[in-house]
Amino acid sequence: MIHLSFGKFAVAALSAILVVQVAVGSTTAFQKKSGGTSLAVPQPESLTADERVVFIEMAPVAGATAQASVVRANVEQLLDTLRLQAVVGGRLLQRFWLVQLPTVNTRAELQSAVERLRNMPGVVSVSENRRYSLHQFNDPGYTPQFALYTGASESTSNVYNSQFVRVMERTAKQTDRSVRVAVLDSGVVANGDLAGQFDVQANFVEGVPLDTQAGRLNYNAALFPNASEPANSGPNGIEPFYHGSKVQSLINASRNTVGVAGINPDFKVSQIRVLSDTGGNSLAVMLGLVWSVDLYERFVQEDRQDTQHDFFPVLPANAKPADVINLSLGGQGTCTQFEQAAIDFVNNNTQALIVAAAGNDGLYGSTRVPSSPANCNGVISVGAATTSYGSATYSNVSPALITATLGGEGARANLLPVTDPSINANSSGFSYATGTSFSTPLVSAVLASAVKIGLLQSMSNRQAIINALKSTGYEYQDQRDFCGANTQPSNNMRPCGTILNTVEFLKTVTGEDLLAQAAPVAPSPGSSNAPPPPSTVEPDQPSVTAPDAGSEAGGQNPPESRSVQFTGTVDNVDPLSVQMTANDSAVAANTYAVSYSPDSKSFLVTVSVPGAYTLRFQADRAVQSQNYQPAAAGQSTFVSNITLDPNTRNIAVSDPTLQPSGSQAAAPAPSSSGGGGGGALRFAECLVLLLGLWGVRRARVGRSSPCSGC
Repeated sequence: MIHLSFGKFAVAALSAILVVQVAVGSTTAFQKKSGGTSLAVPQPESLTADERVVFIEMAPVAGATAQASVVRANVEQLLDTLRLQAVVGGRLLQRFWLVQLPTVNTRAELQSAVERLRNMPGVVSVSENRRYSLHQFNDPGYTPQFALYTGASESTSNVYNSQFVRVMERTAKQTDRSVRVAVLDSGVVANGDLAGQFDVQANFVEGVPLDTQAGRLNYNAALFPNASEPANSGPNGIEPFYHGSKVQSLINASRNTVGVAGINPDFKVSQIRVLSDTGGNSLAVMLGLVWSVDLYERFVQEDRQDTQHDFFPVLPANAKPADVINLSLGGQGTCTQFEQAAIDFVNNNTQALIVAAAGNDGLYGSTRVPSSPANCNGVISVGAATTSYGSATYSNVSPALITATLGGEGARANLLPVTDPSINANSSGFSYATGTSFSTPLVSAVLASAVKIGLLQSMSNRQAIINALKSTGYEYQDQRDFCGANTQPSNNMRPCGTILNTVEFLKTVTGEDLLAQAAPVAPSPGSSNAPPPPSTVEPDQPSVTAPDAGSEAGGQNPPESRSVQFTGTVDNVDPLSVQMTANDSAVAANTYAVSYSPDSKSFLVTVSVPGAYTLRFQADRAVQSQNYQPAAAGQSTFVSNITLDPNTRNIAVSDPTLQPSGSQAAAPAPSSSGGGGGGALRFAECLVLLLGLWGVRRARVGRSSPCSGC
C-alpha cells in the first residue's frame, strides 16, 4: 500500500522497500498487542520542494470580493503580515490556495508556519502536502505467505474461506456491464500477465511535475499518457518494487501460463501513476483521483478565472471514468481538509467507489482507522485478515474499519502470490507480497464484480453498499487475536469491523447467489483445470480463450502447492545458476519452481507434486564447519535435495554439499555479471522452520515485524 506521511521519510535500499512513519493529527492509536514494534524512522533535516507546499483554506466571501485576484491579494497580505516568504499558486474548489514556502527548510519551521497561519483571521484550515510512499515491509526476505482463497491450507475446523474462487469461476451473463477500476499507484509494467490488461494511462509524477521556479505545475504531453514504471526508479536508482503491477495483478491478471490469475480478466483498468517507488505527495494523488473520474477540469476550474496566475495545466479529458478507485496507499494521521474536500467532490459528483488500504503499522484507532485517506469520510477502508478469522499482525484496525480480507500472514502460512516483473520473481513470473496494499485490490475486485453483475435498486446509494459490507461480514473469531471478541478493548464486541463475506455481500447487493453455481474443483497437479470461457461476453470485452483457474502459473491452485523460503551456509550465490529439477521426469516443470533473492540471500521453493527434487546452484565457497565441507576457490556447484511428503505435505531440504565430479550435469555457468551478494545460509534451521510451518501444530515462526507506515 502506498503510505501517506507528514514527514518522517526513509528509504531502505533493499528490494523495493520504502517506509515512512509519521505521527500527526489527533487520532488516538496504540500498538496492538499482537503486533510488533513500530520502526522509528529518522526525521529529515531538510524538506523537499513538495513538502514546502501547503493548502490554505480561506473563509468564503461574497460578491465581487470573491474574485480570484482579490482573494489572492488577501492571501498574499496574510503571508506578508506573518513575514512568510511565499509563492501563491492556484485555487481549488474556490477554497484551497496552493502556497509554496521556499524558505521553510525544516519540519519544525514548517509546523511553526502552519500553526501561525491557522491562527490568522479568515483562515479556515491549513493542510500540508503530505508525503506518500509505498506500503511494503522492510523485511528483506518477505516471510512466505500463501493466500489460500478457499482456506484449504488450515488444518483447523474454523477457517475463513474468502470465496474469491467463486467469483473467479463465475460464468459471465449477457446482462453484465463493463466495469473499470482505476489503480492509483506507482505505475505498471506490461509484462506477460498484464499486457493488454489496462487501456487508460496517466502520469502525475513525470507528466505533471511541480516547477518551483515558474511557480506552477507543468504539463509534459509526451510523458503524461504513459504510466510505465521506470526500471531504475527504486531507491538509489535500483529496480523498483513494481507495487502498481502487483496490485493490478490481483484485479485482472490474464489467465494464461504466466504469473497469477486475477479475480476477473475482463475488468477494464486505468493505470494512474501518482507516486514513484520513493514516494510522492497528496497533491499528485488527489489530482489523479479527480482525473480518474473525469472531474479534473471542474476541480481546478477556479484557477482558470485567475488572470494573474494559471497554476494548474490543462490536461486531456478522461473519456473512460472509473467505477471503482483503488488506493493502496495511506499513512498514519487524520484525514486533512484538503483530502476530504477532494474525496467529497468525487463522491458528490459520481457513483464511483473509493477503496483505500488501512495501513500496516499494527495500530488500533479508537474512533477512526489510524491511516489516511482510509479514515476519510466516504472511503471504504480495508484491513488485512488471516484464514483463522483474525487480523494480520501488521494491519491497522479500528471499530470504524469497513472490511478486511486476506493480506498475507507468514506466521499462519497465508502466502499471497502476485505478478512480479522484477528479477526477484520465480521462473513462473510471480512472487509473494504482504500488506493491506494487497487486501485492498481484492476488495476492489469484489466491488467491481458487484457493479458488473448489476446493483439492486436499493443499493444505488454508496452508504447502502458500505452498510452491506459491514452487515454481511464475518466477525473476528480468533480469540488469540487482538480483534477477537474477548480481547481488548473489552467494552467493544466488534473492535475491528468485520471480515469480507464475498458470497453474502454479492447476494445482498446484486441478488445473485454464487453458491448456486457448481462448486469450484481444485485442479490435479500438472493440469490447467481451466474453466470454460464465458458463454456470452459483451462486445467491448475480450473473450477469454485460455483461462487459468489457478492462482499460480500452470493452473496450480494454492491448496495443491507448498512453499518454503530458507537460507543456508553458502556465500556469493550466482542467481543465474540456480535451477531445480524433479527426479521423476514425468513431473511437469510448471508444478515446481525456485528463485533466489540476492538482497535477502534466500531461496524460495514452491512444490505441488509429492516427490523428490534437486536444487543446484553455483557459489564461491561453503562456510567451513563440522557440518559443511569447504569448497575449492572459485565458483563451485552445490546441490540440495528437496522432498514433498505425500501424506503430511511437509517439505524437507537437505544441507548443501559440493556436487561430486562425474555426477549429474552441473548448473549453468555463471554470467559475466558475477554472482549475487554473500551471506551465511542456515539450512539446518530451515528444517525446523519447515516442520513448524507446515506441521499440524504450526508454530508462529518467521513473523515479519510490522513496519511503520508500510
